[in-house]
Amino acid sequence: MQIQSLLLITISLLGSGAALAGSLTGPILDVGLRVEIEDFLRLPATSPGFPRARVNVLREAPDGSDRIFVNDLRGPLYVLDGTTLHLYLDLSAVLPLKIAPNIGTGFASFALHPDFGSNGLIYTVHTEAVGVVTPNLGPALSSPINQHSVLSEWRAMDPGANNFVGTRRELIRVAAISTNHNMGEIAFDPTIERGDPDYGLLYIGAGDYGSVHERQPEQLQRLDSVYGALLRIDPLGDPFLRGAVLYDYGIPAQNPFAGLPGALGEIFAFGFRNAHRLSWDRDGTLFVSDIGEAQVEEVNLVMAGDNHGWPRREGSFAIDVETNSSVVFSLPPEDPLPYRYPVAQYDHDEGIAIAGGFVYRGAAIPALRGRFVFGDISTGRILYADADALVMADDDEPGTTAQIYELGLRRDGAPVTLLAIVRSATGQPDISRTDLRFGLDEDGELYVTTKQDGFIRRLLRDTRPACSNEFDDDGDGFTDFPEDPGCRDAMSVKEDPRCQDGRNNDRRRGTDFDGGESVLGVGRGDPRGPDPQCVGRPWRDTEANRNRRHRRWRRIFRHWGRA
Repeated sequence: MQIQSLLLITISLLGSGAALAGSLTGPILDVGLRVEIEDFLRLPATSPGFPRARVNVLREAPDGSDRIFVNDLRGPLYVLDGTTLHLYLDLSAVLPLKIAPNIGTGFASFALHPDFGSNGLIYTVHTEAVGVVTPNLGPALSSPINQHSVLSEWRAMDPGANNFVGTRRELIRVAAISTNHNMGEIAFDPTIERGDPDYGLLYIGAGDYGSVHERQPEQLQRLDSVYGALLRIDPLGDPFLRGAVLYDYGIPAQNPFAGLPGALGEIFAFGFRNAHRLSWDRDGTLFVSDIGEAQVEEVNLVMAGDNHGWPRREGSFAIDVETNSSVVFSLPPEDPLPYRYPVAQYDHDEGIAIAGGFVYRGAAIPALRGRFVFGDISTGRILYADADALVMADDDEPGTTAQIYELGLRRDGAPVTLLAIVRSATGQPDISRTDLRFGLDEDGELYVTTKQDGFIRRLLRDTRPACSNEFDDDGDGFTDFPEDPGCRDAMSVKEDPRCQDGRNNDRRRGTDFDGGESVLGVGRGDPRGPDPQCVGRPWRDTEANRNRRHRRWRRIFRHWGRA
């Protein structure tokens, strides 16, 4: 586990602390962890050009059938049953689906109810042009509307069938002032068991609906609008009236703003620019990846009632979107505002747009267990951070973030990048964007999808016999490294003098480059951070870490008290 303290690089700009574009968040490191990537399935082309198939979400059916559902933004929802791909439902054939070159249109997401095997319920999000149907949600302040973002419920007559026959009802229709950052990811918390009050609650990720791009930041940071908010509803709950409008779903009583005058009870957390992906670790920890504006990409740990700052914060920086949304600033010494900050972040020297992921708990890649695996949509880089480090970084200190690492790829044993794979598959050597997404099956195994070539691929263990430094087969908490001097144990401290000064005074990860106390892997006063060839010794409990946990529990109690 490694956590880094943020090194701010600032300049004076009209008396302010504007941060230089560049190495704002510290480097992404490569410590040698590699996986094999293999082709799994290619979706049918829905365009003669590129992207070939706009693959967006992949989920396994929660009914024990081992079927995998996957959608294409242009309308199709497919189901893979064994080795046969079926067209389950084509939204473009039954709905006035708005599909445009814009990235914020089409069939954005779907989620299968945890009781799908018995009730046949599937939820979808899509966009439509402004028409005759009246939205039931929208901006707090009057503005011209560009499109509608729609949440639907579909009930299959036969949940086991591979072609949909059934009914549809509309739950939410949001009036959007832009095509950007509308409703997107929808998901159920898979860790909740039947009988729990949170069972069957649907989380709805979205962003600012383009408010900043439309120069309307005043639409955000408010509780009377869904703009910038992560919602949670009970799709099977009791309908309710708000004003003269009937809402055909329920608001969970445990939602943080339920019953608060003037607030929308659907809001679970807010302050997001583009809450692109949601996922839960096995202990119920909710991670949300938020795509940044011009400088910083975020991994957030989210709890009920949180305010994640947009458009006043981007990453662990301040931002003044009214003046220039491409410039970020160092935070004031005493930040008076109750924002929650990312637990991991990277800047645009390293990538362009975060592709949210999952904490890996599968069996195929032992060295990856306990890591939150994510990536960059455009470049196709696959990244990871230690899940425990992400939780430890949630310590009320904006600059404390978990170290991010690059996950190397091999194809038939040879090093490769995802971008190179996509270029080869498309025959287009000039393609510069992969459109990376992630999926997870019921066994916890990882898939990556790429829109440009329409492929689904699997991540597998790297089985190279020459140097097995990625694996911990004996389960002792250290990766196994053979006698080959070129193979480094990626978790244990090397005796090589280039790697350390021989001391680790605070016994946290990382040796002390400067001979003083290290700050969870970064030598205090040493801007280099950890040598990528030298990774610190296993984390041990310290008073500082215990204090972090105590602060986290106080926050949890505070949130639940408020909820």
